[in-house]
Amino acid sequence: MIYLKSMLNKSIIIAEIGALISAFSILMYGNGLSVFGNIVSLSLISGLTINQNSSVIIAVINSLFSYGSSIVFMFIDLVKRRKSNSGSFNKRAIWAIIIPVFITIVFFFIYQGANPVFYEYTKDINLDFISFAWVLFTLSGLLIMYGVLYMKNIAGVNNWERKFGNNLSPENFMNKSNGIFGLKINIKTEQFSGILLLTMLNILILTMNIFDLKFFTTGSIPEGITYSDFLHQGIGLLILSIIIAISIILFYFRGALNFEKSKLLKVLALIWIAQNVIMILSNIYRNNLYIEEYTLTYKRIGVYIYLILAIAGLITTIVKLIKNKSNWFLFGSNSWIAYCVLILSSLINWDYQIANYNINNSKNTDIDYLLELSYRALPELINYKSKDEIWNNSHQLDYTNTFTYRYDYMYKQRSQVLDIKIYNFLKDYNIQSWKSYCINDKNIYKYIKLADQNQLLNKFELQGFYLNDLTPLYNIVNINDLNIANNYITNLNELLYFPNLEKLDYSRNNLYNIDSIPSLNRLKELSLAGNYINDFSKLKNLAILESLDISDNQNTDINSFPTMSSLKSLNISGNSIQTALLEAKFPLIKSLNMSNILNKSNTIPLIKTLEYLFANNNNLSEYNEYYFKNLASLHNLKELYISGNSFKNIYKLADSLQNTNIETLVLSNNQILNIQGIEKLSKLKVLYLSNNQFTNIEPLRQLLQLEEIDLSGNYIYNDSLISNLNNLNSLNLRACKTSEINWIVNNKKLETLNLSENNIRDITVLAELVELKALYLSNNNISDISSLKNLIQLETLSLNNNNIKDYSPIFGLKQLKQLTINRIDKKLFELLKKKLPDTKITVLN
Repeated sequence: MIYLKSMLNKSIIIAEIGALISAFSILMYGNGLSVFGNIVSLSLISGLTINQNSSVIIAVINSLFSYGSSIVFMFIDLVKRRKSNSGSFNKRAIWAIIIPVFITIVFFFIYQGANPVFYEYTKDINLDFISFAWVLFTLSGLLIMYGVLYMKNIAGVNNWERKFGNNLSPENFMNKSNGIFGLKINIKTEQFSGILLLTMLNILILTMNIFDLKFFTTGSIPEGITYSDFLHQGIGLLILSIIIAISIILFYFRGALNFEKSKLLKVLALIWIAQNVIMILSNIYRNNLYIEEYTLTYKRIGVYIYLILAIAGLITTIVKLIKNKSNWFLFGSNSWIAYCVLILSSLINWDYQIANYNINNSKNTDIDYLLELSYRALPELINYKSKDEIWNNSHQLDYTNTFTYRYDYMYKQRSQVLDIKIYNFLKDYNIQSWKSYCINDKNIYKYIKLADQNQLLNKFELQGFYLNDLTPLYNIVNINDLNIANNYITNLNELLYFPNLEKLDYSRNNLYNIDSIPSLNRLKELSLAGNYINDFSKLKNLAILESLDISDNQNTDINSFPTMSSLKSLNISGNSIQTALLEAKFPLIKSLNMSNILNKSNTIPLIKTLEYLFANNNNLSEYNEYYFKNLASLHNLKELYISGNSFKNIYKLADSLQNTNIETLVLSNNQILNIQGIEKLSKLKVLYLSNNQFTNIEPLRQLLQLEEIDLSGNYIYNDSLISNLNNLNSLNLRACKTSEINWIVNNKKLETLNLSENNIRDITVLAELVELKALYLSNNNISDISSLKNLIQLETLSLNNNNIKDYSPIFGLKQLKQLTINRIDKKLFELLKKKLPDTKITVLN
């Protein structure tokens, strides 16, 4: 009855309600905040059974002490029981239970061995669940429960707390001298100093609030002050102000001044508190502005929580002054308010709300931040992925230096990060038992299934996550594009669960054979690169395959391939293979990659449908006539890539290509000294000659159809010779030792221009190239960029490693999406962000 009465205590009832609310939140969301709130609630209930008038903090401290010391008190209590009269009875009772249980277990196994029918019905009963982790968990639970059932407390703390009360009475101070820390203070003197101090502080905070009011009416912040400064400086000031405010009030109203004729002092204190409340409201408004300007994050939610608690602290201070409450009243009441805020906060699915707000309200949604939220944000992220193309960009990890610059580090594609979050959620969900049941988890699973039905999950990119199986995705039936490269998935039978696959990347998964690959009737693209496969005969099951990548399988038996008339694209690079046999096995391919072939006695196969040929890194030169003997017969050839070889001149190569339809030729990273002969290829539109050794580009003047040319990494002394190529829309002269570019005025169709790593000082002529969308000027000697203000179509601009001081000419480039600069003054950086709000600014050291 006494225990029941204690459980009906008001404080305990509040804690019990908190335990129920947090338990409900665990059922709903299963998040850490709900679990923490529930642990605090249960600990609070346990602590309050010792002292019902305890504050939240003291009650929780007592509970933690009881849990932590339970192992000690368990042995102490055991010794005490052994000495008591009841000890022998308890011992006999324990043995009376253990012996029958042991005998029953023995007979259970005897009956299992004696009766096959009994064994069949009981064979699934085992003790496999017992493990070291299970034993550790059980022992921990035993110790905690012992601490709950046999509650201990810190006697000194409880006795100290009992000395305080919530109310002050004048009798307590009638015969006491006024003072602090043993120093006597005249009460009139103290009262005067309080009035003087609070008067000055009221004037000071009033001045500051007036300035804030000015901001509220105009809506503008001073030049050079950012929203970040505006918020964080305000929060820092607020923290200091509230601490000082409450400390001063606790000092002056700790005793007799509550009952002396100190009405003016109380009024001044109340006015000061009211002004602090106004300052808090100001900071709430600043936080709103910051969120509107940037995004909603946990830190900014934390600011709201702090402001709410600050207001509560000031309100309880007002109650203390008016009702003559003690300082302990403030401590106790505010700890209960903080507890209630914790419990109520657990009712909100914060990850989902943050994602929902940012996606639907933020000016610039920070996908990288949202991807770092838990799986509870998955519904919003999946829905957003279907609407925004930025998922194809790299996921960025943000690093901040002392100037709050943003640095980007490529980690994974954003779509990959989302896909692995879905995979991991499904993996955990599929193994959950009833003990882990969570309503929100079930709703997320239903949403994923609905998204699959609505074709929102057709593509999964799971490359490089060290996966062993695809089990979590078995129920996502509409996947048609699956990338599982760089994993350890060796069971090809799993592909039976994905009958709608059209594209599959199974590269680098330690496959030694494909004997178990099922018939995938819709599969058109397949990559098996980087495995150890020799026999490809089972590809006959893939009747409509159009693209096949078997690169880097080392020793590939070309005879094992079936004839694949539907194949249009083939990659055999990095293998030891006889290319002459390709004509019979793949008679209609249009694209062939035979780069880095380990067998050096090969030749280009005579497949007359070829349009795209890759022969990079094969140590070829102008002397490999046998290799190129069939090249002149490939009349449909449009693109040829032979980078990373050993050509010194291209006379013979140009002769072989003269009668083809070649439009793209890539000869980068060779040893070319002379490009004479290139003028014969009059149909060329794209030409890459980067990182060679030629200096004269006069033969290029005759290639009037050229639209894109890369001459980077060559020492060109007469680059002005290409000024007549009026169709150029892309030109790369990086690291060509160029210093003068006035001739470029004739190339008015240029959209992409790379002049990085040269000796350029004057870029005035660039003002004429108004079609430019991408401009790279890094690592030059440029100081004046005023000519760039006319380039209003620019989307990408690189200016790092120059001598630029004035960035104002680019403030008006509203189409700019990417800007790369050096470390600059913090205020200038913030000004750049303000003037170019839609631009991603990368700062390099």
